[in-house]
Amino acid sequence: MVDYITRYLTTIRERKVTPGPEVKPGYMRELLPDSAPTDPEDWDCIFRDIEKVIMPGVRYVHTLYTQQKKKHPFFRTLSFKENSKPMIMFVCLFQLCATLGTTGVCAFDNLSELGPVCTSEGLWLHVDAAYAGSAFLCPELRGPLGGIEYADSFAFNPSKWMMVHFDCTAFWVKDKYKLQQTFSVDPVYLRHENSDQATDFMHWQIPLSRRFRSLKLWFVMRSFGLKNLQGHIRHVCELLRRLTRSGTMYLVPADIDRKRIIRFTVTSQLTTSEDIIRDWNIIRKMATDLLAEDRWQSSDVFYLLFFIRYHFFK
Repeated sequence: MVDYITRYLTTIRERKVTPGPEVKPGYMRELLPDSAPTDPEDWDCIFRDIEKVIMPGVRYVHTLYTQQKKKHPFFRTLSFKENSKPMIMFVCLFQLCATLGTTGVCAFDNLSELGPVCTSEGLWLHVDAAYAGSAFLCPELRGPLGGIEYADSFAFNPSKWMMVHFDCTAFWVKDKYKLQQTFSVDPVYLRHENSDQATDFMHWQIPLSRRFRSLKLWFVMRSFGLKNLQGHIRHVCELLRRLTRSGTMYLVPADIDRKRIIRFTVTSQLTTSEDIIRDWNIIRKMATDLLAEDRWQSSDVFYLLFFIRYHFFK
């Protein structure tokens, strides 16, 4: 990577200021697969695609072009503008926000009930699945998605549970033209030859510029593959599922400080210290077995066991 950056900076004057005529809106569709990879891909293969797939279409993001070379169209910039996660602000639309997995208590709204109301009243239904959205990578965890067909837009944060570096938000919208009608700005100096064909994301938000967050999401999806990403999600739920299926105890999960923990609550006046020690030993053994199977990261197991021990045996 260091070598690539060095070559890029020292040969930047050899690159075209704008893409060549062979680069048209949508050119990437022929260069990319229709779905995310199931298995991890070789890093060298991913790295080669930077020049093959991404760089041919790059325009206006070379700050060195703007500051050192032949390009003088807009304004000087030292870095990319920083944006927060997508803002759902509709000047001409009324919007209702439903949640699938709130940060505080991981609560879920019933989309099957809210959706028909929004449809009949002409309300925009936005679904915020900031934390729990990554869980929907796994088919068996998609129960809360019932009624999602009513949603007009959907957002979640891969940076919270999908091993993508902060910050990164995935945003889907059913009808992009309604969004563009709200945020579109069309001064003559921002138009270009492909304005009518290209998807220009400056019309999807208030700021005119945005960071290239999709690139790091692309790297993670290819480096890990769907199977490993699903495994990462499942390992958080796996110990609780095993404990419950063992028939020895019944526990439920909770979220504290964005950490998934197992709640161990004494609810009976007949519970003895021996009962708690017995259950603790069962939890510890099952977690150790899982760790031996290499399905958990050791830090996750340590946090889980430390939380239970600290709160019930301190």
